[in-house]
Amino acid sequence: MLLAKNLHEKTFSHLDLIFIHHFSKYNKKYGWTKGNILLKNISKKLIELEPNSYFFRIHGDDFIIVNSSNNFKEKILDELQRYISKYSTCLSLTSKRFDIEKDNIKSLADLEDIFFS
Repeated sequence: MLLAKNLHEKTFSHLDLIFIHHFSKYNKKYGWTKGNILLKNISKKLIELEPNSYFFRIHGDDFIIVNSSNNFKEKILDELQRYISKYSTCLSLTSKRFDIEKDNIKSLADLEDIFFS
């Protein structure tokens, strides 16, 4: 819905996928309850770092961030990596950036088609 609305309003220019790696190791060591708390804290940290963006947890430990920031990756990813390092040194982050207009992303299905092709 947000992406379809963005076709006309052009509020957001980018979509970033954030992948948290080795989260299953964290869950095995600390348990699911603490894992869920950490995911909630990561979400809160993302909102704190980029309050004008929309964040969605799409699968397990993967997030989508819809934003208009040109420096999102540099600005946010390093800070978020420092934040999760406080919880565990086994966790790491990677991201993949998409240009919503250039990549013609109008829905989650469009993103899946691009990402998995």
